[in-house]
Amino acid sequence: MINHAIILIGFPKSGKTTLGKALSKQFNHSFCDTDQEILKYSYAPSIREFVKSVGIERFRKRETEVLEQLQGYHGVLSTGGGLPLAEKNRASLKKLGSVVFLDTPIQTLFHRMTVGEIPTYLDSDHLLKSFEELLAHRRPIYESLADCHSICHRCG
Repeated sequence: MINHAIILIGFPKSGKTTLGKALSKQFNHSFCDTDQEILKYSYAPSIREFVKSVGIERFRKRETEVLEQLQGYHGVLSTGGGLPLAEKNRASLKKLGSVVFLDTPIQTLFHRMTVGEIPTYLDSDHLLKSFEELLAHRRPIYESLADCHSICHRCG
């Protein structure tokens, strides 16, 4: 029985939701995805559309609100890739449970992020450079927050 949350953090497209669903099924516990919680009460069909309609600042504020509503949650929680960037959110995650950094290989991430629609936070004219900058900025945050980290070659 999980008596606190198991929180999956990591880069966008790292497989957090896929692994989270599998873990919750395997251990017969609830699963929650913060991005899906944000979309529950919006008219947007996707996070991309939500951000387009309200802007990145409002989106980040909504992430924090959702995280605050989840305090006391017991189960598996998948976070949006940018949720741990705010210091307040990092403190909330640590209180909520055990944090696992899902460290997917860089080549896999780059492939997933550049197939189909390019995420709005990547510069499509300088794709590799903006991807590398994203990694350089976020990796230390994920690593410092995590209680452990897992390399996942098959997630997603």
